Amino acid sequence: MRINDGVELVLDTVVAGASGTDVLLVLTSSGQIRKLGVASTVISAGGAPTVEGLTVISTTGTQNDVPLPAGGIGYRYTGASPATWTGLVAGTAGQKLTIWNLSADVLKLKQEDVGSVAANRFGSTFDNFDADVKKGAVATVQYSSVTSRWVVISSTRMQ
Repeated sequence: MRINDGVELVLDTVVAGASGTDVLLVLTSSGQIRKLGVASTVISAGGAPTVEGLTVISTTGTQNDVPLPAGGIGYRYTGASPATWTGLVAGTAGQKLTIWNLSADVLKLKQEDVGSVAANRFGSTFDNFDADVKKGAVATVQYSSVTSRWVVISSTRMQ
């Protein structure tokens, strides 16, 4: 998996994560420790991932106007087949949510899809493509009051 600055990351080499914070420390393949902004995520080295504060969603297929997560932190997708989300219930200006795909399939964040109410849609990204959150990947979305859309502001991608 690669994060935006091109640093390679392997999930089973996570050094530490602190519950209730916005920081996850990882050990890169080059031996450097990096911070990722993954809210309330705890992973132990050599152990199975555990997530605190993320709302579990396992419904597959196309989902319109996905409800905001309990506690407002984010989601953990665990569906048994691919899913497409066309939007999230409108947030507040600047609100950020984490979406972690722990399934074996792709979770597509479909932009400007009429299946969701306009204010709930994912807006156009810098590359004008839907965001494919691949297995094991994390995306962060932020609500823009200027465009009344959710915007993918960062993501990790499995290679």
